[in-house]
Amino acid sequence: MQSMPVVSSFPEFREAALAGTAASLSVTFDADAELLARRALIESGMLLLGECHGVAENALIIVALAERLEIETVALEWPAELEPVVQRFVDGGELEDHPLLWLGDGRVTAEHSVALRALVRAGVGVRLIDRGFAPRRSWSERDRALANAALAATTGSELTLVVAGNAHTSRTETELGTPMGAWITQARPAARTIVIEYGSGSLFNFGLHALPDRFANEHGVCLRVENGDLQLRLPRATAATVLHNDTPPLAQPLRGERRLRQASH
Repeated sequence: MQSMPVVSSFPEFREAALAGTAASLSVTFDADAELLARRALIESGMLLLGECHGVAENALIIVALAERLEIETVALEWPAELEPVVQRFVDGGELEDHPLLWLGDGRVTAEHSVALRALVRAGVGVRLIDRGFAPRRSWSERDRALANAALAATTGSELTLVVAGNAHTSRTETELGTPMGAWITQARPAARTIVIEYGSGSLFNFGLHALPDRFANEHGVCLRVENGDLQLRLPRATAATVLHNDTPPLAQPLRGERRLRQASH
């Protein structure tokens, strides 16, 4: 899967989605981490995956987790209005232009489009759970709506991976309010969150951003338990292929975990 950080025309984006192949990402699963993830799926039917939007490898991580953990449904923090467009494409049809493909925040990428088509061919269902931001609705209320949509999209016995920005996947209160993960945990206490930790590289979120070097010298991608939480460590990230009309020059590097999380709201 070849990544192009940003494209400003729909034909380029469509070509990237059609020409791409669902390359695999080798992920090492520590035994304790895999056991914890599988237990959450058995007991609640649900795992949450917290990402920084705009990273090409996010799509490959979804595929790797789905294959290893036998995921039956992937629920994405994508606008629900895109469901007909996405469904037509993953079923083997044409990818049609739509205003919401141009969000520019890194949620919707060509790499995801390639991965979703491969997942559907493997029998995995796809659901889009973002019903939009209503006027006068707080951040916590929007996240409650995300949680309700994720819960309504699947049954408790269906093994589901819910993918959203990492500001939304915490299972406890944050400085922003009550995130989706906390609302889901109220309904399904055994649900767990995997947070992707990025060691270095870049992402595209309303512009190209450099990630701070943290553990770039590590080799390989690994799912492990860190302080009781599930963490997937990606040593180097690559900016995803994102539709965007206004492409600024390389931004200042994102600094610190708080900035990383802000990139995923």
